Amino acid sequence: MIMDLFFPIQAADNFLGAILPPFGRVILWPGLAAAISMGIYAVTSPQEKLKEVVNKSHEMMTRLSAHEGDFNELLALTKDNLRLAGSRIIHTIPATIISVIPVLYILVWMETAFETTAFFHSGPSWARGWIIPALASLITVSLIIKKAFRIE
Repeated sequence: MIMDLFFPIQAADNFLGAILPPFGRVILWPGLAAAISMGIYAVTSPQEKLKEVVNKSHEMMTRLSAHEGDFNELLALTKDNLRLAGSRIIHTIPATIISVIPVLYILVWMETAFETTAFFHSGPSWARGWIIPALASLITVSLIIKKAFRIE
């Protein structure tokens, strides 16, 4: 029953298997999941509010760096800075939870689809398989999309 959830991706991977070698698919699937996840995050997170919080955080860091007053003033600035950081976290939690679903889906499926495939012949056994190139693809595509579309 649970494996039925992976039928669509397995069918697509079977089709792509005729075109791409396993290593190419190990790079492709996490990259696609990253793109989908970043799209979901961009749409579901309050981007304008996050940009406002980031700008305030930059201003606060400038004020903290330039501070030469007494210790109580420094504590008040630090408290405001922590409040801004907490605000940023709280604003991102719902969107993060929703947007991680495609990544989890792909990674769980890849664990069974590529579990016995070794891409590298040296290093620890856990690093010879799909996980290192998959995570590299996932992180790289996520960061490129974040930068290109200015997602906070």
